[in-house]
Amino acid sequence: MTPTTDKRPTRPLPWLATTVLALLGAFAAASCSLDNIDVDDCQSDDECVLAFGLGSSCNDGFCSAPASCQTGHDCRKAFGGGACVNHQCVDNLPLHPDCFVFEPEALTTSRLTGQNSPLLLGAIFSLAGPVGGNAFDMGQVAAVRVAIDEINTSGGGNDGRPFGVVFCDNDGPDNNLKGEARAAKNRALLDYLSGVLGVPAIVGPLSSNDATILIGHMLANDYPTLFMSPSATSPALTDQPDRLDDNDDYGLFWRSCPSDSLQGQVLANNVVGTDITIHNVAVVYIQDPYGQGLNDVFTKAYIAGAPMRTVKPIPYDAAGDYAQVASVAAANNPDAIVIIAVQASDTVAILQQLASAGLSDKKYFFTDGSKDKAVLLDNPALSNEVRSMISGARGTGPPTPVDNPSYQQFDAALFKDFNIHGDDFSFLANSYDAAYLVALGAVFASSGTNLYDGRDVAAAYSRIIAGDPLVVGATNWGSAKAALTGGDTFNLLGISGALDFVLATGEAPGPVEVWKVNAGYTAFEEDFTVFP
Repeated sequence: MTPTTDKRPTRPLPWLATTVLALLGAFAAASCSLDNIDVDDCQSDDECVLAFGLGSSCNDGFCSAPASCQTGHDCRKAFGGGACVNHQCVDNLPLHPDCFVFEPEALTTSRLTGQNSPLLLGAIFSLAGPVGGNAFDMGQVAAVRVAIDEINTSGGGNDGRPFGVVFCDNDGPDNNLKGEARAAKNRALLDYLSGVLGVPAIVGPLSSNDATILIGHMLANDYPTLFMSPSATSPALTDQPDRLDDNDDYGLFWRSCPSDSLQGQVLANNVVGTDITIHNVAVVYIQDPYGQGLNDVFTKAYIAGAPMRTVKPIPYDAAGDYAQVASVAAANNPDAIVIIAVQASDTVAILQQLASAGLSDKKYFFTDGSKDKAVLLDNPALSNEVRSMISGARGTGPPTPVDNPSYQQFDAALFKDFNIHGDDFSFLANSYDAAYLVALGAVFASSGTNLYDGRDVAAAYSRIIAGDPLVVGATNWGSAKAALTGGDTFNLLGISGALDFVLATGEAPGPVEVWKVNAGYTAFEEDFTVFP
């Protein structure tokens, strides 16, 4: 990873990726086929591999047929790497037009098998451009890249193989894919990452709705790829079926963030519920698994706290009519308004309409998706009225462990390479931890064998929840790798907090921070933190 002051990637030319895929698919029918190759054309097995695919060898000047495959998992198990294109294993990385960020950046020119070949992982976020709702996602991408760079610099995986991460964009070039278009994009990206590349694990996705779609597609296609989401917090995901077979020991959906079952209770009991002037609350929430789940938890906990309290639910969809939301809120004249949004850009749009409806004097509360410095604090388009609404608000989300030395090292690296700080967005520490978790899982799964997949990655997490404490980070990478491959156990501590996974659900409990904007309107700061 070459440090720069701003590493927002530029999109490769889409025709290049499309052309590469087309050329790979047409190789056998193009200028050099198994039927027309001359005796003199083939001098080595390597020439055949490059021309036709993995498993093709040079015999008496002729190339034999390459190995067949159904997915890239078949190629990894047979050759230790490779990708599956048109049912043939190939040794170079087939590009995809929606997957254009790579760590390391030279991954696109790497051969996928042999000494020092990369151990491929995937990631699914929103990548298209620096402005708007996806700035939040690009912060998570930066956190993952910092972690993978540290791991590779500290010795990489087994036999020193580097990790390579292919990041894919599920939000489209304009950051506005919604509904079935977004669902279709998610499914296509999983077809590429698990079907073509055969990655054993994916970091992401960011939202609970995306996670629900991807888990369903994973099950429908029997893709043995594990998801490690840093921020899909819906309580509904706890019981989401995620095993390819009922006899599998572990599921394939995991998260390095806690469920909203705690965040909703903290918001109700420790934040909104402590204000004795608030009796009637309007909850404006995105109508997806994240918003619905968090609204349900908050509403039940808040009403249970006192019989005179009322909650008015006001759902909106991803392309919501925010003026209608404000109209409903104004008609109910609440004492306070809770906004549950995946993207801070939605939060701002809702606040603007609420201000226009004469509700700027209400008390406001946000959740984790709204904690976005680029949108809430550094946005020059915000009116003074909306800034005042934000400055008086409180929000909930994962804590920022600013006093943790390992977090401080992460924060310094993140700022050096990407010009952002670890508290600029929610979940940055969780994304860093998620990258370490999938890398550790892959180290455990690939120790001494190529016959592994995401189910073996998941098995590693039973080995990191008991024993001597060990903090994620470059300093301890070698020790963690040696322990896992040597049969030892340890208690892994993330920079986001303890990672004490409940193996049956793939999630760990964690604290909830109550945050606010500082007096200078320049940064977020902790108000207090509630521990489970």
